[in-house]
Amino acid sequence: YNNRGIALSKQLRWDDAVEDFREALRWAPNDPEIHKNLGIAYYRMGRWNDAVAALLKAVETHPGDYLEAIYMLVWALINGHRMD
Repeated sequence: YNNRGIALSKQLRWDDAVEDFREALRWAPNDPEIHKNLGIAYYRMGRWNDAVAALLKAVETHPGDYLEAIYMLVWALINGHRMD
């Protein structure tokens, strides 16, 4: 499901990609890559708060620094006007 979600993202089919990433999380709920991919899809859809939640989960579950997720998280926070 994660790989199919990535392929759908490449086609800009964000709603379908989100469905697949969410299904992938049912099988691997603590996989930081899936959370990151979901967060990026939400970000591309302009769903800033959903993106923030998914990207925070990616950062929290990744062992060590997850720079790609942190970078996207910063942009989701800025675009969502969440400077707190």
